Amino acid sequence: MNSYVDNFSKRLEVVNSNYKKDMFQSYLTAIEWRNVEMAEEYAMHLKEGNKFYNFPYFRQLIEFYKIFGNSYIAARNYNSHFDIMMSGHMLMNIFILSSVTMEYALKGLFSIPLSLLSLFGNSNKTDLQEKVAEIFNEYEKFIHHTPFYKFPYFAKIIPIWKSFLHSENKSITDIVMLFSITLEFIVRGMLSFPADYMSNSILDSAPEVTNIIVEMESENNEQLEEEFKLKVKGISDKLCLKLNIAEINLQEQIFIRQEGEKKILYANLVLPRYEEFKQVIDELIQNNIKLKKIAGQDNVQVRFSLEAKDETDLKVRMNNLSQNVPQTSQILYSYTNSIDRNKIMMALNLNMDKFNETIKDLNSKDGFNLKLVHDF
Repeated sequence: MNSYVDNFSKRLEVVNSNYKKDMFQSYLTAIEWRNVEMAEEYAMHLKEGNKFYNFPYFRQLIEFYKIFGNSYIAARNYNSHFDIMMSGHMLMNIFILSSVTMEYALKGLFSIPLSLLSLFGNSNKTDLQEKVAEIFNEYEKFIHHTPFYKFPYFAKIIPIWKSFLHSENKSITDIVMLFSITLEFIVRGMLSFPADYMSNSILDSAPEVTNIIVEMESENNEQLEEEFKLKVKGISDKLCLKLNIAEINLQEQIFIRQEGEKKILYANLVLPRYEEFKQVIDELIQNNIKLKKIAGQDNVQVRFSLEAKDETDLKVRMNNLSQNVPQTSQILYSYTNSIDRNKIMMALNLNMDKFNETIKDLNSKDGFNLKLVHDF
């Protein structure tokens, strides 16, 4: 069966230059998405009324570098040092590493003397803090679907100042936060210009889409292609996305083979990237449409979260997971957010041969949740 998929994939490479992508691209998106998680965690920290200088900046920064190192090691299993280091993905990784390092190191150092203010309490439930939490929550949602350097940092400074000036419950912490956030957003905004330039001029300007090959079987052999197209349209309408069978040489995008009395359909779908990619994958699995290749590759990185009752339960669950992952797949690494002691994030390298079954199995386990499929 795999030979049919491989041959179909090779034909698609001929008619579509953007069809196949390097394996390292899936792994090198790790710190970009960890940056999203960190923004979410920081927004929640502020929303709960915690003082901004009590956030674990240094511990999160250490984990950030560990994730980068582990993702690079995973990428090296498929590509050379030269290919990885000279790629646009690595250039963006270096930019993200540099900007996050500067931000978190400065915030961490700045927080050391400010921690003395904790003698007056750890809570800071003020109008300004609520506004800043709201903006970081907006930022976190924004970078789920759009690169971080396109966020309107400068435009957010005025609302922050207005919130402070009109606030009736100002605190000493608010004054410090006001100037630090203002400086932070000015720096972020200035750094966004070269990042945007790199993205538009230096990095690969290929469309923000990923091609996948899917497989579908049906008892209704005569209507197999029509049934498949209806399911694709249903997913597209449900998610309000443009999800279509690839339009390049349409006759090359669907392939049906006969196996005894049964017919099996293979098709090339073009999916949007980022958060929407994972949403479509969820729907395809629920509709019993199997994924066979992603961006022309047989493996992909996925990220799961695992929440447990306590640390002992967490260790037991991790051990059970390591024994139940298919032999063709593997756990690449795990990490914590230095905030939730009973929660851990795991990066898995999943082989497409049992992709649907593995995702279904893990999602059915208590405490497990598929967070992301790292597209290319």
